[in-house]
Amino acid sequence: MKITDNNLELTLLNDKQWSIVESKLCHIINFNSIASVRNGKIITTSRTLPYASIIFECSGQTKKFKGFITHKEDFKNLWTAFEERKIDKNEEVLFFGLKNITKICFIQCFLYLCLNYG
Repeated sequence: MKITDNNLELTLLNDKQWSIVESKLCHIINFNSIASVRNGKIITTSRTLPYASIIFECSGQTKKFKGFITHKEDFKNLWTAFEERKIDKNEEVLFFGLKNITKICFIQCFLYLCLNYG
């Protein structure tokens, strides 16, 4: 699926911006890493760039969001799911927007369990 700017509602970078998805179940559509992980350490070319970006949709929202991942543990969790483990065609990566967005909780589940997450 090609994502264009017309499909995006908002780009999220800092904690205040991420609060718009607080208490919502969100489905990650695309993970684009800028950094990588080797032997448990993040390898990046710049300390000022985010580690990755994600395109996601949330329950109760009609448009998609683009979020930048700037927290180490969040990035490592995403890296593990998308790059090391790989997501099977019958799986999705979901997260709940929590009050402290730096503690995003990632959940992997089978598609048939998540059809009506919205």
